[in-house]
Amino acid sequence: MALPTLTAGLVTQKKVAFGALVWAAASLSGGVSAVPVPFVASVVDSSVAVRVLCKAQASLCLDDVSVERLACRRGLEPARLKALRVCPLSVEVTKKEVKRRLAVAEKDRSTLSSRLVQMAVPRHALSAGRSFTTMMHALNSAIDDMAADAEKILALAFC
Repeated sequence: MALPTLTAGLVTQKKVAFGALVWAAASLSGGVSAVPVPFVASVVDSSVAVRVLCKAQASLCLDDVSVERLACRRGLEPARLKALRVCPLSVEVTKKEVKRRLAVAEKDRSTLSSRLVQMAVPRHALSAGRSFTTMMHALNSAIDDMAADAEKILALAFC
């Protein structure tokens, strides 16, 4: 994770490595959602997601300092490389964007399968499962978007 992102292969390896961190964050989300205290789960979800995505941004070298350093080393205009970051989380990880992604992931869950599960599973277990899958989907899609930005930056810098 600490290696600078210099090849597309390293981006892929980092993406795979973040899978374990995403799994841990989703497990924490599922565990916390089973606690019947209002608003605790959403606060923990957004805080954990922000921490994971900040680590992903830094590890993929998408922060302004890293992009400017790469541009300087390759003799490119930093604004040109920065313009390739289309994912808002590649530019800045904000709680607002993280909450938006969590809400989108919540809506993306299949309604049919969730109705079937609702009839067969106790309420607390259902809540834990929903939180787990929502967090997994939101973080994995965000990291995929950030990795795509990192690959575009590398392609331009090293072509």
